[in-house]
Amino acid sequence: MGGPSSDAKINIIDSGTEQLFYSIAEAREADMDRAVTAAKQAFDEGPWPRLTHAQRAEFLRAMAEGLRARAADIGQIWPRESGVLHRMAAGSAFGSANTFDYYAGLAETYPFEEQVTPSMGEFGLLVREPVGVVGAIIPGTLR
Repeated sequence: MGGPSSDAKINIIDSGTEQLFYSIAEAREADMDRAVTAAKQAFDEGPWPRLTHAQRAEFLRAMAEGLRARAADIGQIWPRESGVLHRMAAGSAFGSANTFDYYAGLAETYPFEEQVTPSMGEFGLLVREPVGVVGAIIPGTLR
């Protein structure tokens, strides 16, 4: 995939010390285009669309566990970056993990296929499927 499209950086200033905490690459239009293209390729050609809902739920639960495992890190990084309270930052890691768990549960219980009574014929099946990657519209651009 390669690195960023430019050398532009965003400096993250520690809100407590006003010193440089971290420098990160600034995403440009080319970087966003590459990210959307990679996401679309992964969705269309990668393993994700062929996974069962239960397998997808496993990934969501693993992400939730990863967030919980890194709650202490998040509790240190987020306050330095934005000045949010440590307790709120660490708690948000758990809240985000709970959100992943919620969607994992939904993936296991959502009625993706539902038998329905058709207006004509003898059998009807409503099938709900993901549409794929949806790009954002940036003000001033239409694609």
